[in-house]
Amino acid sequence: MTIADHLEERGRRKGFRQGRKEGHDAGHKEGQKAEALRIARQMLSRGIEKALVLQITGLSETELAHISH
Repeated sequence: MTIADHLEERGRRKGFRQGRKEGHDAGHKEGQKAEALRIARQMLSRGIEKALVLQITGLSETELAHISH
């Protein structure tokens, strides 16, 4: 293996690790948002005030409006 091959392989591995981390982070964030939406739906269905749902879940008013319709 030449030095160039070694450096290329090293760069590929680094890019792969970075891509995995970014994908994991994005998936984690998406999962947290989905859980907040699920909790908000349950809270709203039980008659809890929208202001309290917003405060507890951290959702925006726009996000909450999408699930309340």
